[in-house]
Amino acid sequence: MSLGTDLLSTQSASDWSTNRSELAFLIKSMLSEVRTCLPVEVVAVTNSGTDAAIGYVDIRPLVGQLDGSGNVIDHGVIHNAPYSRLQGGSNAIILDPQVGDIGLAAFCDRDIGVVKATQKTGAPGSKRRHDMSDAVYLMTIMGGIPSQYIQFNSGGISIVTPGNVLVTAGGNASVTAIGSATITAASAIIKAGSIVLKNAGTALYSLLNATLLTWLNSHVHSNGNGGANTGAPTTTPASSVQTSVVQAE
Repeated sequence: MSLGTDLLSTQSASDWSTNRSELAFLIKSMLSEVRTCLPVEVVAVTNSGTDAAIGYVDIRPLVGQLDGSGNVIDHGVIHNAPYSRLQGGSNAIILDPQVGDIGLAAFCDRDIGVVKATQKTGAPGSKRRHDMSDAVYLMTIMGGIPSQYIQFNSGGISIVTPGNVLVTAGGNASVTAIGSATITAASAIIKAGSIVLKNAGTALYSLLNATLLTWLNSHVHSNGNGGANTGAPTTTPASSVQTSVVQAE
């Protein structure tokens, strides 16, 4: 009976020419069952950048298998693989993978199903070893030019986004610049009970109060019936009309 091409072995004539080559082929065949790392494509993600616990991804290995005839056999999708996040305790940088990302997956040497389900110490879920089912998505390794990023370079740090930037502090917030600081915006709203400035505060404080007092001390009212205007006020405004919201440090 003739053998079909789908049953051809990957063993060549040189692999069985000597006892040593036969043993070497056997060892290589056994090592081919040991999974280490592979580039994969993300096909599904449970999280979408929200402030949630670390989620899971479905991934597809991008390096296929070869049969005895050299035909490529694609791998199937690996489901429910945990992914890596830069996190320590309750502190984290939330940057969830996205569908289409090409990254690196590592494969654990034991069944990690019990640990994934309980997040505690436990026995292997089965006797499988070096199996693709026990994949962990590590990081993205290939991608295009990002449009939103935090960049560290020799000149400093850049934070760029096409959307909004929100900074929330449960306590105080402080920004310190040894040099100058510039805020450029179409409009700006500052809500505060008081604003304290350094040397500029003295000038602004004087300008606001001097302008206000000058206007109050010199304003007159016109007579709508053709008579003369009223005179300027004879009583100096109380100090309570002066602003203390803007102060010098």
